[in-house]
Amino acid sequence: MSILQKFHKLAKLKKIKPREALKLAKAQLQLVTLSDLWYFTEVKPLHTRLQLMNFYSTLFPQIDTATTYTIFLHDMSGKKIKTVKGDLGADEIKYLELKDLLEGTGCNEGTVCWIITPSAAVRKEAWKLGIRQFHDRGYISYHSDFGGYSVVHGVSSYVRNGRYPALMTKVYGKPDNEPFVTGVMIDTDGLTKVSLLMVNRSKGVGSGKIRFLDLKTGKKVLEKSFSMNPNGAARIACDKNDIAVMKKKASKGNRIFYFAVDGLATEAGRPCMLREFGKSFAIMHC
Repeated sequence: MSILQKFHKLAKLKKIKPREALKLAKAQLQLVTLSDLWYFTEVKPLHTRLQLMNFYSTLFPQIDTATTYTIFLHDMSGKKIKTVKGDLGADEIKYLELKDLLEGTGCNEGTVCWIITPSAAVRKEAWKLGIRQFHDRGYISYHSDFGGYSVVHGVSSYVRNGRYPALMTKVYGKPDNEPFVTGVMIDTDGLTKVSLLMVNRSKGVGSGKIRFLDLKTGKKVLEKSFSMNPNGAARIACDKNDIAVMKKKASKGNRIFYFAVDGLATEAGRPCMLREFGKSFAIMHC
């Protein structure tokens, strides 16, 4: 719907002054819902579950916030493989299994994002309060055939300091030229595998290197490269052999490491870390 069509509709239905109708039309059309891009896996024993919540109901309990959602699925190369639409009632939460959404695609690993659309009633209330954007930070969860459950929240730093959505592309889409150094340690005691899960939210190819470093000395003990297309992902895995190499090159008696990323696709492109301990696992943001 064009802004002119929106204007005429509002002026007619709401019986408000033309200037106010134009202002409301602009505000409603410019209202942005920001959402994150996530890594998903259906590689056994791990599975992914979406958790969609009608958060508009919490913000505007006085109105009917029933709405719709759209889910976009991509494979690891960033190619869109499926779009799923559905309804989300007021105060409703939906849990959707990726294995069901992926049926017929032949894909078991990639990225997913979703948009929970603000209804006309929500847009009107938001305009009254001066709200010009919603940030669906969201949650996604991972579970295993062997038991265990990890919930990960969305990245919040891609709209820096709460600035307007017009700057989103500038901040969210530009490469980060500074190395990202994690504050999360990798304790290899009992660890059978560690993977760094990265997604590319930018419009260009993201590539770089990950350096695994000795906690005591800062010395590099292992290095791996990655490359990701737009909307794509990379899973940088260190198996038992890699972990053995890290321990061998480490300072005497050290079993704890950390990592640095050279070439984040965006300033908010920090990875999640998947640690596997035999049949147990844990996933968290770094």
